[in-house]
Amino acid sequence: MKKLFSIALALAVCFGLTSCGGGAAGSQGDASAPQSGAGSSQGGADVSQSEPDVSQSGPEESGEDLDALLAQAEEIDLMKLSKEHFQNLSEATGQMNGKVVKLTGSFATNDTDNVFFGGGYAPGDGSLNDAGIASVEVNIQMSFSEADKKRVEEAIASLCRVVVVGKIDEGVTEKSGTLQGMKDGENVTFERRTYCYTMSEAHFVTDTFEYTGTLEKFDDGEYGLTYSDGTGGNYVHFREGEEIPPVGTEITIRSKFVAMGAMGHMDAVIVK
Repeated sequence: MKKLFSIALALAVCFGLTSCGGGAAGSQGDASAPQSGAGSSQGGADVSQSEPDVSQSGPEESGEDLDALLAQAEEIDLMKLSKEHFQNLSEATGQMNGKVVKLTGSFATNDTDNVFFGGGYAPGDGSLNDAGIASVEVNIQMSFSEADKKRVEEAIASLCRVVVVGKIDEGVTEKSGTLQGMKDGENVTFERRTYCYTMSEAHFVTDTFEYTGTLEKFDDGEYGLTYSDGTGGNYVHFREGEEIPPVGTEITIRSKFVAMGAMGHMDAVIVK
C-alpha cells in the first residue's frame, strides 16, 4: 500500500506543479533530457533523468551582456534543489537569492503571461519530512524582454527544450497546498509546499541542441535516434533536403526537441 501511495504521490508532483503567478501550470519544466517518443514505453513529463551525449548549440543571438551572464551562471537542477528544500527547509529556503543561474528544460506552463520553470520532489517511499510535508516544489517565475517573447511563446506551445539564463531576484514566496493520496487503505490529505523565486530579467539563450546517437527506423517508417547510453528512441524529423545516412550509422544532429504535435527532434541537420 505504501508503494501505491508513493506512485500516486510522484505522479501528483510530476503533473501538478503549482503556479506561483496564479496561472495554469502545465507539465514539468525542469526536464534534464528529451522526452521519450516512438520506440519507448515511457511518456509524459520528465521521463528521463539521463543526459545522453547532448550539448547546447550556444546562444543564437548573443551580446556582451548575455555572454557575461553565461560565463558566471551556475547550472541549476530544480529537481535537486527541490530535494534540498524538502530535506532542510530552513537552510535551503532563499539560497537562490541573487544568484545568476542557467536553466535547461521546458516551461512548466501553458500561460504565456505566467512563465516559469518548476521542479518537484517527493520521497519514493512516501515518507514525510520533519515538518510533516509530503512534497516540495521550487518554481522560478520569469519575465522576458519583448524581443524574446515570441520565442518563449513558441517554446511553450510546442513544449520545446530551451536554455534560459538570468539573475534570481531577492526574496522568496512560500505557498502551502494539499495533496491527496492513499495510506494504509485510506484516503489521506497531505501538505505540499511551493517556494517561488522570481527572475525579473530572464534571457532566452537557445532552443537548439546537439544530440549524438545511432540512427534507426521505426515500424511506422519514421526515423529515430537512440543515444549512445542506450536511452532515447525519439523521432527525428530531418530538415528538407538533408542527406540521410544508412540506418545504424552513429550521427550527431543539431535540432530543436519538442514534446507536442509531431514530437521529437525537429528540423534536424547532421553535424557529423
